[in-house]
Amino acid sequence: ASAVVGSQTLMATPVIITVTGTPIPEDWVTANFVSLYASGATPRLMTGIASVESSYKQFEMRTLYKYPGYWPTESHQDGGSHIGLMMVSTSLALKNAWSWRENSMEGVTEFVRDKLSAASRVMNKYIKSHAGLRKLTGVELEKMALVYYGPYGAKGPYYLPAQQGSGWTWVKNASGNPNGVAYADSVRSMMK
Repeated sequence: ASAVVGSQTLMATPVIITVTGTPIPEDWVTANFVSLYASGATPRLMTGIASVESSYKQFEMRTLYKYPGYWPTESHQDGGSHIGLMMVSTSLALKNAWSWRENSMEGVTEFVRDKLSAASRVMNKYIKSHAGLRKLTGVELEKMALVYYGPYGAKGPYYLPAQQGSGWTWVKNASGNPNGVAYADSVRSMMK
């Protein structure tokens, strides 16, 4: 800002304002997740994802750009490529960093649209190539999708077909993708 006083121009000292977040009450977050995923086999499943991914925090207290405050929670292992409660990609939109509701919606949408769909495709592929293999239950399909949501999805699914007598059954892929299975199991154990 500046002002002209008489013939002299006076300049104000610059002021920097930093806007950061605030802690979101857990009961708000929980109610939001349950409403967003109410038709899922496990309505509280998204609370488990957020617990594992962000410790249930859209914002965390830290110093960033030399300013302490509640900044969006970021994935630290890769320089912040994912952000917020559901650790959605930072390439999607900044609203996912600053709005816990947008972040939640994006994470749930990604889980349903991309990860559950991928789990269904994998299940159907195995059923087609393994005569008599049953469809996965809703909860089992969610476990498959959880592996794809987490960081170990490329290592293989939660379940694989295995021969049992003259037929086929599903078995946990504990030796082929132990980290993916552990991720899915930890999400289910941390639901609120």
